[in-house]
Amino acid sequence: MLSSCMAQDNIHELSPQDFYTESAADSNAVILDVRTPEEYAASHLADAVPADYLNTAVFDSVLKGLSPDKHYYIYCRSGRRSHEAALKAEKQGLKVWDMKGGILAYEKAGLPLQRTDTFTTPRGSSVIVTPIGHASVLLTAGDKHIYVDPVRAQRHHVDWAALPKADYIFITHEHYDHFDKAAISQLTKAGTQVILNRRCREMLGSGRALGNGDRLSLSEGLTVKAVPAYNTTSGREKYHPKGRDNGYILSIDGLTLYFAGDTEPIDDMRKLGNIDVVFLPCNQPFTMTPAQLSEAAMAIRPKVLFPYHFSDTDITEIPRLLGGTGIDIRMRPYQ
Repeated sequence: MLSSCMAQDNIHELSPQDFYTESAADSNAVILDVRTPEEYAASHLADAVPADYLNTAVFDSVLKGLSPDKHYYIYCRSGRRSHEAALKAEKQGLKVWDMKGGILAYEKAGLPLQRTDTFTTPRGSSVIVTPIGHASVLLTAGDKHIYVDPVRAQRHHVDWAALPKADYIFITHEHYDHFDKAAISQLTKAGTQVILNRRCREMLGSGRALGNGDRLSLSEGLTVKAVPAYNTTSGREKYHPKGRDNGYILSIDGLTLYFAGDTEPIDDMRKLGNIDVVFLPCNQPFTMTPAQLSEAAMAIRPKVLFPYHFSDTDITEIPRLLGGTGIDIRMRPYQ
């Protein structure tokens, strides 16, 4: 196994291409990004767990929680920090692989990176949006971690236990690609608040249930409103009947983010008020076609649009359909 690597100080060193290929093929892989939060926010490898090596308290906390049953693939900007971090991990008895040349060499090789989006709130704080896949999203607001619809049913491996524990988890409805008890359990810590619709509250046996129209103040600067999400096309109402499922509007220090959940264009969208960032689904027969998504976006008029939950749907025509509207359309890996 891993015949392409070299041993150095008992650390396996991989080229960027081998690091990418072998970590993707390794079912026990956990990727650690030991750069600063600012570097991580700009771009990182998909599924990489932030573990700032220069912040001793943060790195030691992450290191303490690592499991000897996993394989740790570590990278930084140029290779210096990752090698030092790998040495510490190896001394703890962990299996470690280090990327030679860091993310500079990785980018030069043309390998794929996941790029986060950072928004500045009206109060001057930052909200970092990290796509995990399909309908799963991570928001980082200061020291708070907020997850929407975390599930294991992704097209790539997601080690939820290795991601930052949740302060808040929002679940839109009961379908397997939105509601996953195991993922919720892996993200839960003391004090985690789970907000979900009534049906999922019954299935989970805990959490705070909200119905369409309900509002909740969660902490200073953070509020949520549950809004309708349902099908309207004849014959498709069975997928998401009216009144059962939720979309969520989060307000974080005055920045409004709307996660539509599984829905088609509905009249309620014209009554949402000011929306800064919207996540709209795009995979008929369950949610919207690209044309329907564009119709919904025109009704909402957000500043920024993320098409998500699109599986194999071709979403490349969405920018054309919304051309000239002034909506900032951002394509991210939400297959």
